[in-house]
Amino acid sequence: MSRRRSCPQLILTTVLCWLGLLTLWQYHDGKLLAMSPPVPSPKRYALLIDSDVHGPSNWALAMDVVRGAGKLVAASVVLAEESPQSKDPEWLSKLATLGIAARIVPAKDGSFEVVAEASELIMTGQADAIALAVKSGDFDFLSSKIRDGVTAFKQDSSFKFEIMEIG
Repeated sequence: MSRRRSCPQLILTTVLCWLGLLTLWQYHDGKLLAMSPPVPSPKRYALLIDSDVHGPSNWALAMDVVRGAGKLVAASVVLAEESPQSKDPEWLSKLATLGIAARIVPAKDGSFEVVAEASELIMTGQADAIALAVKSGDFDFLSSKIRDGVTAFKQDSSFKFEIMEIG
């Protein structure tokens, strides 16, 4: 037995159906297009490389590893100004070709430079994550210093960011 709907019920049902459809579809240049759910944007990574550990043969590979995890937004290599590589035209040219910044600092300040640059990139919102290509023994020390610095500056325990080790 079919049940007849009154005119107001029919109108209401029709309107609700159309509203439901409109939440799933949108018009663009007169064409009806399906709306897809928003896709989260990939994490923005900054790659920081210790030149004592990783030379030119590893730079492009490290960049590819980071790109596999998210979007590479910045890359730099920390070079000790006392090392011959800091003045080596081949090294500097390879860095420029790959789009990697050279951070030439006194050897004693290398770790400080890594921590300062990583913290600045996170705190200014330029990166959501840091990839460190450093000695395995240095990773824990550097990542804890970066976390401590950012947490102290942000003063927000809910603020999260990622630090990835590139070996």
